[in-house]
Amino acid sequence: MMNKVTLRRTFYRSIAILILSMVLVFDYRSALQPIPRLSLLNILAHEKADEYLTLGVVIDLLYFIVVILVLHVLWAYIITISCSSFYRKMKSDNQRTILWLILVVLHWILVLAINSYIYPTSLLSIYRHSFLATLWFITPVVGALLFLFFQGLWQRNQKIQIAVFATAFLFLMTPPIFWKNEDKYKDKPDVILIGLDGLRPDHLQYTSRHNTRNQAVSYMPNLDDFLDKTIIYDRAYTTLPRTFVAWQSLLTSQYPHQHGGRFNIPHPSLVNKDVAPLESLKKANYQTIYALDERRFNHIDKDYGFDEIVGPSIGIADQLITGVSDIPLINILTNVSFGKYFFPFLYLNRAQGKTYAPELFNNEVINRLDPMQPNFMAVHLCMLHWPYTSKDFINVKPELWNNNYPHFMYASLLEKLDQQFVHLISGLQRLGYLDNAIVYVFSDHGDGFRLERDKIMPAPKSPELKLRVTSWGHGTNILDQSQARILLAYNRFKNGQPVHTAKVVNGVFSITAIMPSILQQLNLSAGNMQGKPFPIDEPQKPKEKIAFVDSSLPMKSIDTSSINETSLLYRSMDHYQVTANGHLVMTPDAYQDFTYLKQRAVYYRQWQLAYLPNLDDLIIIDLHRKEWSLYDTYVGEAPKLKLRHMLCNHYQSLQLPVCEDKHNTFPSDYLPSTATK
Repeated sequence: MMNKVTLRRTFYRSIAILILSMVLVFDYRSALQPIPRLSLLNILAHEKADEYLTLGVVIDLLYFIVVILVLHVLWAYIITISCSSFYRKMKSDNQRTILWLILVVLHWILVLAINSYIYPTSLLSIYRHSFLATLWFITPVVGALLFLFFQGLWQRNQKIQIAVFATAFLFLMTPPIFWKNEDKYKDKPDVILIGLDGLRPDHLQYTSRHNTRNQAVSYMPNLDDFLDKTIIYDRAYTTLPRTFVAWQSLLTSQYPHQHGGRFNIPHPSLVNKDVAPLESLKKANYQTIYALDERRFNHIDKDYGFDEIVGPSIGIADQLITGVSDIPLINILTNVSFGKYFFPFLYLNRAQGKTYAPELFNNEVINRLDPMQPNFMAVHLCMLHWPYTSKDFINVKPELWNNNYPHFMYASLLEKLDQQFVHLISGLQRLGYLDNAIVYVFSDHGDGFRLERDKIMPAPKSPELKLRVTSWGHGTNILDQSQARILLAYNRFKNGQPVHTAKVVNGVFSITAIMPSILQQLNLSAGNMQGKPFPIDEPQKPKEKIAFVDSSLPMKSIDTSSINETSLLYRSMDHYQVTANGHLVMTPDAYQDFTYLKQRAVYYRQWQLAYLPNLDDLIIIDLHRKEWSLYDTYVGEAPKLKLRHMLCNHYQSLQLPVCEDKHNTFPSDYLPSTATK
């Protein structure tokens, strides 16, 4: 009698049960954590669904679905072949079915165990802290299942398949190979920029020493140790506390109204992608690399002039896929050698916090460096970005708790960022890339947590006015000093050691000065740069240093302790569009409308002059005394006319209402060079 349970039937059964199991796992996960607002289902239900689901988005989503199906078909094939050697000896269909079920269950237990072992914070890590989530269980089970599979192939005389699967398995298990920088005495140094997303300088030891304030906790001992050997520019500011805008300002040495990037993810037609400093570096034979582990709100790519890009793919598919991809099989395969091809939106993606591997991202960055030519490497680490998750549980320190949960999570993740930073620096040093290098370490913006120490009080005799001086997040309030002030440190390295004597330089500095400083050291030039090179050895001239800062769009809906940027994006989808290649961008109309709602400020010496669109007067802040005053009623030592003229001249193309009166007169020799003509 012929058996009904053939290998072909087993194969189809396996496909069906594996896909059904994935659906059940997805439903279970959704019950634990609701599907994000910006999801495919909600996009389909949106009244503009046909506009958002462009050809690029459809291709990205179909690719993801096809990969999932192919992986399950391959998984079903492995189970089927593993059954074949037993089927030869089993005549009963019931026996074959029971054996098949045992193998299916064992495979699923193994997948769940591996997921629990590697990614303990995954919602599907149901075996965490158990014997099943240990190498004592995983290793022998993997060995046994591999033996059954290859034995099945051998008995079926599938030598080519044995070679293919064995090669794939070895490739999967092979660690990355690094090439040592042998040309360490080359004339042109490597240029290394390391951006640390959202890092507040007041959480570092140097600010405590400089301000004679004792900080009991060293949040980032490795970074603190590195900064002790650098030149730190104390009062440094970003141009706008958002990652894309800050990086665009850094690379072009221009302010947002000059390079066009006034907001995150602006329409590409509104942004100047001709980055002159990069072109100068490329003409000098530099390989240019941009590495970023979170791409949802930063679309800088090869179109801006970079030779290499490291990080997840760009597109709205990033938001749609990362919100539903915490599935064991996907998690396990995301960070393997070929994960970048299977899951380009998940590989090296900090937004998928439960699987993001900081060391893997660092290794990928270092692997792109060319040992035979000078490198310009700009890398940005987003470990501190909301929602403050990681693939490993944080080290809970009760002393960090201050009844402010977002700040507690932020402070707890500083340790994770510190570990990633020292891993990156150690790798660069070990491979010789610090033997001749220019290194800048900085943050793109700070972060607001409405801490007591961030408050600015009204000056004595100030008019009664309810002024919000602290806010949550970044880019939400120009008066919140914690959002715009950044870390900015530099040193030159020779043979792995810093060249310049460590010190803290006082004054006002802007992130726009980084590229001019680099080009000056390399004897290169580029046109239309607004920043001035940093002082290194010469005395500081604080009167010549000014910085301008914009806010993003101040909104009450995001002034909350639980900001969900993706959910907020969905609620404001009418202001965004999806391009043909699947990129989510702000519409030109929204861009123009929102431009006039932004807050603006100028920093000069110890003062800030701020413009708020909903206020008829300007705000003067004494940063030393932490006091604010209305401009019209201010009486004090601040050069109020000079500050006002700087602000109005810089933003003259916007025709700010507070600048349209006869009192805006000041000698022309005080006009800053950053004015818009």
